[in-house]
Amino acid sequence: MTKEKTGTKPHITTNHSAGFTMIELLMAMVILFIGSMLSWYSFDISNRFNVANFQRSEALSLAQSEIELVRVIPKKQVIDTSYEVAGSRGSSFKVVRSVFDSSKVEESRDASDKDFSGTAIYLRRPLEVRVDVLLYSDEMTNLEGEEKQILVTLYFLKPEYQW
Repeated sequence: MTKEKTGTKPHITTNHSAGFTMIELLMAMVILFIGSMLSWYSFDISNRFNVANFQRSEALSLAQSEIELVRVIPKKQVIDTSYEVAGSRGSSFKVVRSVFDSSKVEESRDASDKDFSGTAIYLRRPLEVRVDVLLYSDEMTNLEGEEKQILVTLYFLKPEYQW
């Protein structure tokens, strides 16, 4: 330690250099690395959510167009169908239309259920249509039932007065 005089106040210098030590520098680098990794992870998660939301919106559009198709075609042409559609960002979908005709279910019942005009009551029941849109890939072809990823399910009742 030496004393130097500058002006009126004495200035004391030491042999220690001012600044960061190597440990402080390594700790700062570790903290910055962890922070940058967390931010990249959050970008990855948000990108996955964006892709999933885009796939759901595409699937909803496919299901709505299928329901609109059911609205305009005659009852006898509404049948169970299944087909694959390519999405816009490399994903592919499988559209499954299931028809539940309650009049066919009740045809096995006694036909004595008639209204005042003599028409069988079961002929005036609505047609129920369910449209499922699944996320489709080659790995999913062997899966059954609940294991497949259903993105959208829409139900539609086609009233009897539209026949």
